Amino acid sequence: FSNDPRSISSHSRKKTAPHRLRNVSTITIAISLFSLVVLSAISTLDFGSNASKKVTKVRPTIVRPTKWDTFDHYKMRTYFECSKAFESERPWWTDQEWRIVRELYQDLLKSEGAGLVRGSTKIGTCQASDDVFDFSQIVVPYQAGKEKGRGLKAAKDIRKGDMLFKATNNTVVFTDGHSFRKFMFAPLNERFPTFACDVLQWAWVQDLEGGAFGIEVDLDDCNLLNSGRQRSVNIQCGKADEGYDGNHFYARRDIKKGEEILGSYSEFVSDHSWSELGL
Repeated sequence: FSNDPRSISSHSRKKTAPHRLRNVSTITIAISLFSLVVLSAISTLDFGSNASKKVTKVRPTIVRPTKWDTFDHYKMRTYFECSKAFESERPWWTDQEWRIVRELYQDLLKSEGAGLVRGSTKIGTCQASDDVFDFSQIVVPYQAGKEKGRGLKAAKDIRKGDMLFKATNNTVVFTDGHSFRKFMFAPLNERFPTFACDVLQWAWVQDLEGGAFGIEVDLDDCNLLNSGRQRSVNIQCGKADEGYDGNHFYARRDIKKGEEILGSYSEFVSDHSWSELGL
C-alpha cells in the first residue's frame, strides 16, 4: 500500500473519519471532566485569602434637617408630624422595641463619654439609677380610651402604701438639651417612624438637686402613666409619712385589679422649664 494519503480511496476515508471523530470526542469529554474535578477541588481549598479580612459594621447615615441643633421641643413635634401620628390609636411598644431603644440610648451615652475625652466639659445624659425593678406583675399597659390613649391598669389588687414604680436603670435623664436633640434625631426614626413623637409625648422636665433641671423619660412601659383629677389620683410620689420623693411612687389607697393607675403630673413635672434646657 502507498504511504501517500492521497492514495486512500474515498471509501476508506468514509470509514476512518467517524472513528477519528469518536476518539476526539472521547478525549475532549475526558479532559472536560478532569478539569471540572480539578476546579471543584481547588474551590474547596482555603488559602487564607479571607482570613485576615475584618467585617466592619456599617453605621446608618443620620439625616437631620437644616438647623436641627436649634429646634426646641415644639419645633421637633412639628418636624416629626406628631399631631398626625396621634390622630389614630397608638399601640404600646413591644419588648423588642424597648430593647432597641435602650441600645440606642447606650450608643448615645458612649458617644457622650467619647466627647468628654475629646475635651467636652460634661456628659449631657445619664441613667437615674442602677436599680432594676420589674413592675410587670403590678401594672400592665392597656388602651384607656380615645381621650387618654394608652395607659396603665392594676394587674392585681394593690394595697395602700405598696410601691408601684421607682426610678431604675431604664429611667434616663438629660441635663443638656442638645443631648436630648441627638436622641430625638437618631437613625431609628427611619424604621420606627413614631419613635421621636412617642418620646416627646412621654418626656417631662423635673427639678433636680441643686436647683438644676433635667429631662426625664422611662425607657419602659412606665411612660404610659396618665394624670388624673385630684379625686381620681390613686398613687403619689413618696410615702405619706416620709414626704415627697420624686423617684418612688406608692399607692395612695387600695387599688382594685383592673383599675386604671393615675398619678398627678403636677407632683413632679415642671412643664414650663423646657426653656431652661434650651428647648
